[in-house]
Amino acid sequence: MHGEPAQTCPWKAAREAVSGADVFVGDYNHLFDDGVRESSLKAMDLSLEDIIIIVDEAHNLPDRIRMTLEKRLTRTMIRNTQIELEEYAGVLAQAMKAPGGEALSLTHGLATWAFDVVKASRTGFDALFGSCMRGLAGNEEEAEVKTDDVLNVFHRACDVVEGKAGQQQLDAPTSTHPEVDVAVRIHQLRDVLASVDVDLEAGDDGNPMEPNAHRVAEILDCLIKFGSTPALTMIYDTKGKDGRITTHLLDPGLVSKPVFEQSGGALLMSGTLYPPSMYANILALPPARTTSVAYPRRLLPCGGPCWLQRTSRQIHRTKPAKHASHPCPHPSPHRCLTRQRGGVRTVLRHAQRSGA
Repeated sequence: MHGEPAQTCPWKAAREAVSGADVFVGDYNHLFDDGVRESSLKAMDLSLEDIIIIVDEAHNLPDRIRMTLEKRLTRTMIRNTQIELEEYAGVLAQAMKAPGGEALSLTHGLATWAFDVVKASRTGFDALFGSCMRGLAGNEEEAEVKTDDVLNVFHRACDVVEGKAGQQQLDAPTSTHPEVDVAVRIHQLRDVLASVDVDLEAGDDGNPMEPNAHRVAEILDCLIKFGSTPALTMIYDTKGKDGRITTHLLDPGLVSKPVFEQSGGALLMSGTLYPPSMYANILALPPARTTSVAYPRRLLPCGGPCWLQRTSRQIHRTKPAKHASHPCPHPSPHRCLTRQRGGVRTVLRHAQRSGA
């Protein structure tokens, strides 16, 4: 009765309440986007083993997974990432001046290393995008890009920063940055970019915009996980100011399989999930633990009323003929609507063949 009003974030309150709830309704991304899943489940104090997954309209799941892994890379993103890293390193440098700030020494060193790597990579990306543009023939607007071409730009930039590029020397190259092993340099760059924390202007929805560094980190994460498999392809197209490179995941099962295997169980349902065995294969559901069932459709004999929007082509409504043998008081679609040609006629032929 005597409490003081305080601002509360509905999203945060709901997420904290989930751990005590029996049912949670959320978007696909809460489970099938690695980054969102890790942060969400941690905040909810849950693990996949605690969850029984129910997916409605499951025929959309493969495409939603593919869309989640559809990441775009542009030269502007690389430039903005360099700017964000410079700001981030500056914030860390200021924090190091405070008592106990020496604990941030390694973090600051890696941030400055990542800044120099991204700065050095801009020349490589200018060359890569220019090569993709020149490689288009005639009216072509797209071209495939090898995943190694993108990764090699970052590897060469790392070599430049470490003093290795274009040199063959016996002595170990000197560098003011922390030593980063060649085998994990892309992983380290991804982790630093993902940790960048800078103040950005609000977007159209009023929320802070996502740092470009985070978006580049997501692309690197995608290349690390799937770049060595034929399931990932990268396409350059001429859209945008300077063109762009987009990742496309061809096999959604690479993402869905570990989620379903680690969960406590799953039920996938849809009115158009047919044949269910095909979707089970696409989503890489474990065969020994999967049961597929297709139930018969239970529709009215006449198939229900048929509504069509009137267009420039005239649609005629005819008076239904009286057929005593017809069990439904409503006339079937092919008796209600006729048309000279086009989509309506196709629909009516389908209705006739189905016995409506």
